[in-house]
Amino acid sequence: PLAALGALRRFATDAAAEGSGGPRVLFPGGASPLGTLGWVGGGLELAGQIASSECPAPDEIYIAYGSGGTAVGLALGLALAGVSCDVVAVRVATRLAGNRRYAELLARRTFALLAGRADLGPMPALRLELRHDFAGTGYGHPTPEAEEAIRLAAGSNVPLEPTYTGKA
Repeated sequence: PLAALGALRRFATDAAAEGSGGPRVLFPGGASPLGTLGWVGGGLELAGQIASSECPAPDEIYIAYGSGGTAVGLALGLALAGVSCDVVAVRVATRLAGNRRYAELLARRTFALLAGRADLGPMPALRLELRHDFAGTGYGHPTPEAEEAIRLAAGSNVPLEPTYTGKA
């Protein structure tokens, strides 16, 4: 698998250098600190809604974890706002990016972007739990549990699909 990953990286580097405008390869772990900032904003927005009583404070938020940007950003935004809520991130892709070490690295780098522009003090502890038991055979492959969740949610205002939301 590492040799294939190296080959894909070389392909992506060559394609970018050519500027062909053709297909691009996005690797597992493609979340960036800059992109993760959007979900930090989402966590801060949710914290504001909780503070203004627009919605109750959740105990847990379940979210799909592909490359981590959504889950890490949401957890960081909530932590920065002081909201005591667990973000339960359900891995849907490879462990290459779907692991604690990667999530912590992404969180530190994202926090550094913010801390470089404001005095935020030390990075807060994230209430982020990674779950690996619902990925099934891999990305894009539905699991019986995801199919059941999709069936149960049918007709609700919360549509689910088998790759991300059904697994979460």
